[in-house]
Amino acid sequence: MIGTGDLAQTLMQNARQRALKTAIDVHGAQLTTGLKVDPARHLRGATAPLAAIEGDLARLSAWQKIAGETQIRATVMQDGLGKLAEEIEARDTIPY
Repeated sequence: MIGTGDLAQTLMQNARQRALKTAIDVHGAQLTTGLKVDPARHLRGATAPLAAIEGDLARLSAWQKIAGETQIRATVMQDGLGKLAEEIEARDTIPY
């Protein structure tokens, strides 16, 4: 027969094993991704600089997308102007 003390000891060991497994999972995730699981805790609540960096990255991403779209538009316009110039040159070479 198992005594009450033995049951309590088993219960405590199970709780420690769960806590250890959770810690291993957290540290494993941080190690493989290079990211903190809880950045606010790591920064001790000073998340304003992190939020500023994330905002800057979002703005830069938006500007990069706009620049790409502008480049596509400029290329299409340049092609259109090139074809228009060819048409004008072709009409100038036709004798009247």
